Amino acid sequence: MLANNNWWLDPTVAQIHQQLGVRSQPLVSDTTARWFELYDGMVMENNTNLEVQLANAPTTQEVYNLMQQFISQWINEAPTPWALVVWDPGRDPDPKANIWPVPEDFSYSHPQLESAGTDGLPLGDLNWFPSACRTTWPTGMPTSRPSRKWPVGRPSSRSIRCWLRVKTV
Repeated sequence: MLANNNWWLDPTVAQIHQQLGVRSQPLVSDTTARWFELYDGMVMENNTNLEVQLANAPTTQEVYNLMQQFISQWINEAPTPWALVVWDPGRDPDPKANIWPVPEDFSYSHPQLESAGTDGLPLGDLNWFPSACRTTWPTGMPTSRPSRKWPVGRPSSRSIRCWLRVKTV
Protein backbone atom coordinates (compact mmCIF):
# COMPACT_ATOMS: atom_id res chain seq x y z
CA MET A 1 0.00 0.00 0.00
CA LEU A 2 1.43 3.31 -1.08
CA ALA A 3 -1.31 5.82 -0.42
CA ASN A 4 -1.86 9.39 0.64
CA ASN A 5 1.63 10.73 0.00
CA ASN A 6 2.74 13.96 -1.54
CA TRP A 7 5.90 14.11 -3.63
CA TRP A 8 7.25 17.41 -4.86
CA LEU A 9 10.71 18.36 -6.10
CA ASP A 10 11.86 21.92 -5.59
CA PRO A 11 12.67 23.38 -9.04
CA THR A 12 16.03 24.66 -7.73
CA VAL A 13 16.98 21.12 -6.68
CA ALA A 14 15.83 19.80 -10.08
CA GLN A 15 18.07 22.42 -11.72
CA ILE A 16 21.03 21.31 -9.58
CA HIS A 17 20.39 17.71 -10.66
CA GLN A 18 20.28 18.78 -14.32
CA GLN A 19 23.52 20.80 -14.04
CA LEU A 20 25.31 17.82 -12.49
CA GLY A 21 23.82 15.25 -14.87
CA VAL A 22 21.91 13.49 -12.10
CA ARG A 23 18.48 11.99 -12.85
CA SER A 24 15.88 13.33 -10.43
CA GLN A 25 13.94 10.53 -8.81
CA PRO A 26 10.14 10.24 -9.01
CA LEU A 27 7.93 9.09 -6.13
CA VAL A 28 8.35 5.53 -7.42
CA SER A 29 10.52 4.23 -10.25
CA ASP A 30 9.05 2.86 -13.47
CA THR A 31 9.88 -0.66 -12.27
CA THR A 32 8.06 -0.18 -8.96
CA ALA A 33 5.08 1.47 -10.69
CA ARG A 34 4.85 -1.58 -12.95
CA TRP A 35 4.70 -3.90 -9.92
CA PHE A 36 1.69 -1.95 -8.70
CA GLU A 37 0.07 -2.46 -12.11
CA LEU A 38 0.82 -6.19 -12.25
CA TYR A 39 -0.06 -7.37 -8.75
CA ASP A 40 -3.56 -7.00 -7.34
CA GLY A 41 -2.29 -7.01 -3.77
CA MET A 42 -0.23 -3.87 -4.38
CA VAL A 43 -2.18 -0.64 -4.18
CA MET A 44 -0.97 2.84 -5.10
CA GLU A 45 -3.60 5.55 -4.69
CA ASN A 46 -4.27 9.13 -3.63
CA ASN A 47 -0.68 10.26 -4.11
CA THR A 48 -0.17 13.83 -5.22
CA ASN A 49 2.54 16.05 -6.66
CA LEU A 50 1.68 19.42 -5.13
CA GLU A 51 4.03 22.26 -4.25
CA VAL A 52 4.25 22.63 -0.50
CA GLN A 53 4.81 25.96 1.20
CA LEU A 54 6.89 24.98 4.23
CA ALA A 55 6.46 27.25 7.23
CA ASN A 56 10.15 27.06 8.07
CA ALA A 57 11.80 26.05 4.80
CA PRO A 58 15.57 25.52 4.92
CA THR A 59 15.84 26.68 1.31
CA THR A 60 18.46 29.39 1.28
CA GLN A 61 21.05 29.84 -1.44
CA GLU A 62 23.70 28.66 1.03
CA VAL A 63 21.81 25.39 1.55
CA TYR A 64 21.39 24.91 -2.20
CA ASN A 65 25.11 25.52 -2.73
CA LEU A 66 26.03 22.97 -0.05
CA MET A 67 23.60 20.45 -1.57
CA GLN A 68 25.19 20.95 -4.97
CA GLN A 69 28.67 20.51 -3.49
CA PHE A 70 27.61 17.35 -1.64
CA ILE A 71 26.01 15.80 -4.75
CA SER A 72 29.02 16.74 -6.87
CA GLN A 73 31.39 15.10 -4.40
CA TRP A 74 29.19 12.02 -4.27
CA ILE A 75 28.98 11.50 -8.05
CA ASN A 76 32.71 12.16 -8.44
CA GLU A 77 33.51 9.65 -5.68
CA ALA A 78 35.16 12.30 -3.55
CA PRO A 79 34.96 12.07 0.24
CA THR A 80 31.61 13.22 1.54
CA PRO A 81 30.37 13.87 5.07
CA TRP A 82 28.18 11.21 6.69
CA ALA A 83 25.28 13.59 6.67
CA LEU A 84 24.52 16.93 5.14
CA VAL A 85 23.37 18.89 8.18
CA VAL A 86 23.10 22.42 6.88
CA TRP A 87 19.55 23.31 7.86
CA ASP A 88 20.11 22.96 11.58
CA PRO A 89 23.21 24.98 12.61
CA GLY A 90 24.97 23.56 15.64
CA ARG A 91 23.50 20.09 15.21
CA ASP A 92 25.91 17.20 15.72
CA PRO A 93 26.64 15.84 12.21
CA ASP A 94 27.64 12.45 13.64
CA PRO A 95 25.18 9.93 12.12
CA LYS A 96 25.29 7.94 15.36
CA ALA A 97 23.88 10.87 17.31
CA ASN A 98 20.23 9.98 17.88
CA ILE A 99 18.20 13.17 18.00
CA TRP A 100 14.55 12.60 18.84
CA PRO A 101 12.27 14.16 18.23
CA VAL A 102 13.91 15.46 15.09
CA PRO A 103 14.33 19.23 15.24
CA GLU A 104 13.06 19.88 11.72
CA ASP A 105 9.77 21.69 11.32
CA PHE A 106 8.09 20.60 8.12
CA SER A 107 4.74 22.16 8.90
CA TYR A 108 3.15 23.61 5.81
CA SER A 109 0.11 25.37 4.51
CA HIS A 110 -1.75 23.73 1.67
CA PRO A 111 -5.51 23.24 2.02
CA GLN A 112 -5.59 19.99 0.02
CA LEU A 113 -2.72 18.40 1.95
CA GLU A 114 -4.00 19.51 5.36
CA SER A 115 -6.75 16.89 5.05
CA ALA A 116 -5.11 14.39 2.68
CA GLY A 117 -4.11 11.78 5.27
CA THR A 118 -5.90 8.43 5.29
CA ASP A 119 -7.94 9.64 8.26
CA GLY A 120 -8.62 13.15 6.92
CA LEU A 121 -5.79 14.68 8.97
CA PRO A 122 -2.73 16.50 7.57
CA LEU A 123 -0.05 14.50 5.76
CA GLY A 124 3.16 14.12 7.73
CA ASP A 125 4.04 14.13 11.39
CA LEU A 126 1.03 15.40 13.34
CA ASN A 127 3.38 17.07 15.80
CA TRP A 128 3.83 19.71 13.09
CA PHE A 129 0.09 20.40 13.46
CA PRO A 130 -0.51 20.74 17.22
CA SER A 131 -4.26 21.36 17.00
CA ALA A 132 -4.83 18.19 14.96
CA CYS A 133 -2.50 16.24 17.23
CA ARG A 134 -4.18 17.28 20.47
CA THR A 135 -7.83 17.55 19.48
CA THR A 136 -8.90 15.82 16.29
CA TRP A 137 -6.59 12.80 16.24
CA PRO A 138 -7.24 11.38 19.74
CA THR A 139 -10.99 10.99 19.10
CA GLY A 140 -11.77 7.31 19.38
CA MET A 141 -8.24 6.35 20.43
CA PRO A 142 -7.59 4.13 23.45
CA THR A 143 -7.08 5.80 26.81
CA SER A 144 -4.37 3.45 28.09
CA ARG A 145 -0.73 3.30 27.07
CA PRO A 146 -0.12 1.50 23.78
CA SER A 147 0.93 -2.11 24.11
CA ARG A 148 2.25 -4.53 21.54
CA LYS A 149 -1.34 -5.10 20.48
CA TRP A 150 -3.03 -1.90 19.44
CA PRO A 151 -6.74 -2.16 20.27
CA VAL A 152 -8.02 -0.11 17.31
CA GLY A 153 -6.15 -1.48 14.28
CA ARG A 154 -2.51 -0.91 13.50
CA PRO A 155 -1.52 2.77 13.61
CA SER A 156 1.19 4.43 11.61
CA SER A 157 4.41 5.41 13.38
CA ARG A 158 3.42 9.08 13.15
CA SER A 159 0.15 8.26 14.89
CA ILE A 160 1.98 6.55 17.74
CA ARG A 161 4.32 9.53 18.13
CA CYS A 162 1.37 11.91 18.19
CA TRP A 163 -0.50 9.69 20.66
CA LEU A 164 2.51 9.51 22.98
CA ARG A 165 2.93 13.28 22.84
CA VAL A 166 -0.79 13.83 23.54
CA LYS A 167 -0.60 11.49 26.53
CA THR A 168 2.60 13.01 27.95
CA VAL A 169 1.73 16.68 27.59
